[in-house]
Amino acid sequence: MLRIFFVILAVLTSALALLLEQWELFILAGALLLVAIVLAFIYLRNRGKKEQDTYIRPSATGPEEDLKDLGIIEIRPKGSTPRAASADDDGPHRHGAVPSDDADPAQRAGMRRPEPDEPTSIARQKKDLVETNLQSLLETVAAHTVCLLRRDEEGHKYVIEAIVSKNSYARSHGRFAARAPLLAPHTSDLSVTLLRVGEKGLPAHQLGYYLEPISVRQIAIVNIPLPADGESYVLLADTMEEGGLSTSKKHSYLKQFAGLIASLLHAEEETASEAAGAERAEAPRPRREIIGEEMENARLRDQPLALALVHLRRAEALADEGMSAVAEAEKALELRLRDSLPGGRVERFGELTFGVFLYGEIDEVEQWALDLQHDLENETSLLEGGVSIGVAVMNDRHDTPDALRSDATTALRESYDSGVPAVVA
Repeated sequence: MLRIFFVILAVLTSALALLLEQWELFILAGALLLVAIVLAFIYLRNRGKKEQDTYIRPSATGPEEDLKDLGIIEIRPKGSTPRAASADDDGPHRHGAVPSDDADPAQRAGMRRPEPDEPTSIARQKKDLVETNLQSLLETVAAHTVCLLRRDEEGHKYVIEAIVSKNSYARSHGRFAARAPLLAPHTSDLSVTLLRVGEKGLPAHQLGYYLEPISVRQIAIVNIPLPADGESYVLLADTMEEGGLSTSKKHSYLKQFAGLIASLLHAEEETASEAAGAERAEAPRPRREIIGEEMENARLRDQPLALALVHLRRAEALADEGMSAVAEAEKALELRLRDSLPGGRVERFGELTFGVFLYGEIDEVEQWALDLQHDLENETSLLEGGVSIGVAVMNDRHDTPDALRSDATTALRESYDSGVPAVVA
């Protein structure tokens, strides 16, 4: 401001010198102009120094606080291992969500890394329509991320079918695994389930649709109503605000969009059915039908029956290697299971998960499970790392195939935690 004043004063002095024809005033005007030039030089030099400090000086708060401002609560340094689950965590290390140790610098800087193509169950044109609806839902309920997930109940794996997000760390596609289902298998259609994330809630690293743990505070999940024998889908929305998805109005929006997406998926399923033609008749039978058939046979023959679910423990690592590695491992695991049980029935129940039907007393079933796990613990091939085995022994309370399968799934979860076969009798 001062330099401008001296410039104006110099101009006025020059004008006065011309009017009064007193030429000595020009000397004063020149002196005033010189002072203005000096002040301008000092101002510009100080401004340049300030800009240099702004762009070069490290942040006083440190990188960790800067990352928290972006919503990132954990980044694993190159060469480190995933953090151990704390006492409040609801699962083991997150699968498929943290970039690998050899991740490129651009990925760790927050740029979305390229991911391998993941097979999806919806066609491209349908996916575009689904994503359009997800974007509308994101804005309607003021969510941070909204995604459509296809789930595998046995392995608690989720495939990202479609996703929209405000966060650059959201994965565009791929799969991830959780220790327990984000939504109970028998949750009624179009009901909203709210889960707290963070302290005393679901650990942030369980949200594998992000590349890194993000400071999400709440998630809302809605089951997608589809035919019982079809694929299982859930609609998930999250927020970084405490209780941001808790209002009944937002629940209503979530249900409406879930119903709309269900219509799109159902239409796609009918189209695929027509295109498949005779091939559809050769598709694998529903698991519920297979279990029901074995239960009926066992009761007619008055024989004891047990359903064992066998899941390869290093399934997540194989999934990272690609679908060809998964297919090879499934074939090897199926052969080993058939060898361990001559004449028994072995059926695929999910990715790297098989159902084995055992006819025998509980002592024989337990011994089979122990022998199988012991044999596979020392494997050095694709089956390295062994298996988790959950067994449910059929009794009078198992009045439906779902009841027997539910007990076997519970036992499988216990086996995954303990590292030894679990039997529910």
